[in-house]
Amino acid sequence: MKISTALSWSISAILVLLFISSGYAGSLEEEAKQEIISFYFTKRLMTKCGHAWYSYVGIKNPQALAWSIIEYQGVSAEVKAQPVQHADKLKGVEWQGSGTLRQAAWRMYHETTGWGSWQPPPHNERGRVFLGKKKGKWIVIPNGALEETLKFAKPLACEKLATIPTPQ
Repeated sequence: MKISTALSWSISAILVLLFISSGYAGSLEEEAKQEIISFYFTKRLMTKCGHAWYSYVGIKNPQALAWSIIEYQGVSAEVKAQPVQHADKLKGVEWQGSGTLRQAAWRMYHETTGWGSWQPPPHNERGRVFLGKKKGKWIVIPNGALEETLKFAKPLACEKLATIPTPQ
């Protein structure tokens, strides 16, 4: 009887530890998602107005740089954790991985042509960031394509959207 009680207590303790560690990993993934969203906002890559998200970016064409507004629907952050090596844990690394913002659909506005039609999400990784949490601080590093996009992004005020005709 004493052995079965000790065994059940041991199993309970192991289950509690597993539950706590999985909850901590889940909360780190949620923090990572929030860091991605914060990165997009602070770098002027995204603005949220009402229920939609927008970007104001310059698109290279042969004549000049054409500025366009892009509207996104169904935006969510996505992360993929990578294992943290024991040596990195000793250096204070708590979490590492990559992530991006995904959208369900997008459309583009040009001053000369108006709003384009809704498009499915792209299948590329242009918006991927690499991120990690070390000693309590998050570090976010954009991939090369996103770094290039940062050069051609401007802040967009929601008031500006009110002056743009809505599509029929």
